[in-house]
Amino acid sequence: MKLEKYLYKRLDPFAYQFYSRGSRGVIVMIVIFTPIDGNVYNLGFGALNKETNEIDDSVELRNGDTDEILGTVAQIALDFLSDHPSTSIYATGSCPKRTRKYQMGINKYYSYLAASYTIQGFLVDKTIQDNSARPFDRWRGEWQTFQPGINYDAFLLSRN
Repeated sequence: MKLEKYLYKRLDPFAYQFYSRGSRGVIVMIVIFTPIDGNVYNLGFGALNKETNEIDDSVELRNGDTDEILGTVAQIALDFLSDHPSTSIYATGSCPKRTRKYQMGINKYYSYLAASYTIQGFLVDKTIQDNSARPFDRWRGEWQTFQPGINYDAFLLSRN
């Protein structure tokens, strides 16, 4: 899979770092895999807030390098699955616009990904209301085999 991406380094088995370089300067980016349930890990990433030393996954960088950032995160996810072959990665955007961006990337590289990975999409049943704190807990709906052209609310990626 030929992606534009940045060099990155592994900070520990579940955290990675790279630098966004663009019109707004150099920004430290962090990718973290957090266990959710069993062998399912949430993929989270964002800019490192230097004041709080926390990841901000809602900031809009506007650094002109969105494709490189998403390509780097995608490569990190595939490397994570290679290092942890019995795990699955859960991913959703911090907003619908970002989830759509992830879906566009999956669609673009679907034939490559489908050869080695199982991809599932989650469709939320929007008729059910549940106010649990975490989306993973409150969402009701169904996982299905990913199909291009369907707008999913989340994704699950694992090795075949």
